[in-house]
This record gives sequence, structure tokens and C-alpha cells, in this order.
Amino acid sequence: MKTNSEHPISHTSSLKFNNLAELSRRSLLAEVDFRRTVANLKLTQDKKASIGQFLTPAPVAELMAGMFDKLDSEITLLDAGAGIGSLSAAFVARVCQHQKYTSNLHVVAYKIDSFLIGYLHQTLELCERVCQNVGIFFNYEIRETDFIEDAVSLLQPICLNTTCTA
Repeated sequence: MKTNSEHPISHTSSLKFNNLAELSRRSLLAEVDFRRTVANLKLTQDKKASIGQFLTPAPVAELMAGMFDKLDSEITLLDAGAGIGSLSAAFVARVCQHQKYTSNLHVVAYKIDSFLIGYLHQTLELCERVCQNVGIFFNYEIRETDFIEDAVSLLQPICLNTTCTA
């Protein structure tokens, strides 16, 4: 019978990071995905179905964040159905990986489920710390309202004394 000491398997090879930004990026994504799993276990199927709740797993969030091919020095990201912030965190991780391009990052996150607001705050606070580690100014706002309703109200014409302007 062979033991692990006879055939050592390196479990640390996947833990090697080239720099602090990579370490912070991986830690951020792992932490947020762990929180996603915990939150998902606490949500009932009925609740998920009634509001169409889907909490994005880290690999999917990373794939989506990877679709941004142009990063500017100042970025405002809209997360229309933020959940616990998995997509925002993946985007932050991507920006921090290429920190030489971005100096300011602002996230506007919409979330109507009050249960998940605490998780979302925690995620965005983690994002702020990761950005600080690489010299990116980060701030965020959470809008506890439905994104579609909010967007429609912003697009409604303003009427003053029977004169409407768009």
C-alpha cells in the first residue's frame, strides 16, 4: 500500500500567485463564491422562483467579466440584478489584474431582495479592499429598488405646466 509520503502530490501548485494583485483577485472570487453558496442554501426554492433569483457562480461571473475588452481609467459599472455581487466582484478582479489601466471604479448595484443586501454590502466592501491594495479608488452605491422600474421612471418625460420634455 502506497502512502502520500511515497508519492507526494503537490496541492500548492494551484496556489502559486505571480503578485499581490493575483492573490487578492483569487481570494476575492473564492470568498464571494463561498458567500454565494451560503446565501443560496438559505434561500427557499419558492423565494428563488418568485423573484427569479439566480446567484451567479464564480466561473460564470469570471467568464462574463472577461468579455470586457476595453478598460478605461475611470469606470462606472451598472449591476442591474446584483444578487450578492458575484458579477461585480469578478469585474473588480479583472480590473485589479490590469490595474495599470484603471484609477477609479464606481459600482451602482441594484437589489430588491432585502435578505441579500447584507451579502452585497460585504462583497462590495471586499472589492473596495482589493482595489485599495492595487491603488484603485473604489466606491459603490446600492439601490434597493427594481432596476427596470427605476430605469423606466428615469426615461419618463418631465411635464411642467402641460409642456413635456424628455
